[in-house]
Formats: sequence, C-alpha cells, structure tokens
Amino acid sequence: MPSKAEFVKAMRSLKKPGGRQTVFLASHCKASAGVMTATKLAKAAGYKSFDGINLRYGLLAQKIGSAMGRRNVDITLLVAGVEPKAVTNRDWLLSIRPEFAAALREVGWVKE
Repeated sequence: MPSKAEFVKAMRSLKKPGGRQTVFLASHCKASAGVMTATKLAKAAGYKSFDGINLRYGLLAQKIGSAMGRRNVDITLLVAGVEPKAVTNRDWLLSIRPEFAAALREVGWVKE
C-alpha cells in the first residue's frame, strides 16, 4: 500500500475533484473509523445508488495510481471493502485507507 507521502505527491499533480466527489470523500473521512456503507456514501453525495460511489472511487483510484506510476489499480488503492454479511453488515462496508484519508486532508481536498 502506498504511504501518505506517496499519495500526497501523486494527488498534488492532479486537479482537485469537485462537486459530489468532494462531498463523499469528506463524509468518508469523517465517518467513525473511516467506515461507511457505499449506500450511505451515495446518499451523502446525492447519488441514486452505490454504483456512483464505485464508479467515482474507481476512476479516482486510476488517476492517482497513474500519477504514482502504478498500473491496473482499482478501488482497493483507496478503500478496503468488507463484503455483505462478513460481519453483521447487510451492505458492503468501505473503509477508507488511513494513508489516503490523511493525504486528502494534507492536500486540501477535504477539510478537517
């Protein structure tokens, strides 16, 4: 997994996302232990379903991964997932990677 410094370097080379993407990134950073369901993240950002979260996180992971010189990255670069019913969860749980969350704050993509 990339370090916070690697995320920061890559993210500083990219344009800051806007709109709903910054809303769900901020919501995810503020979530207890950085864990939320994809459905709740979608609702926070005004998406109709979790598909919007999966798409936006996936595209962002590709951009950041590319800026790091990594190939074939996916959403797991930024978040870890817990499948439904793996614990007591009905929906997918997404846990934002602490290094990514810290980098989001450092580069100013989300506020404290």
